[in-house]
Amino acid sequence: MSAAELAAAVAEADRLLSARNRLLEALNRTYTVFTGQIVDLEQAYREQSEVAAKFRELVDRNLIWMKSHQKLGLADFIAWPRATAAL
Repeated sequence: MSAAELAAAVAEADRLLSARNRLLEALNRTYTVFTGQIVDLEQAYREQSEVAAKFRELVDRNLIWMKSHQKLGLADFIAWPRATAAL
């Protein structure tokens, strides 16, 4: 291998290594951004879960369930197969 070929090979290797370093730096920045977004999403999910749990406690504590329909009778059970088939 001549000196010129060696110099060209070293220059090409330097160019490739520089390109690799730029790509790794870009990948690292992207990874950092995505990691931050995942942390933010996890925090939002936890906060939402806490709010949902508190809302459920509120509803369980304050909601009065009242039946709004009469009890099912014999006629309802007789009509059940026909009504189900109509669905």
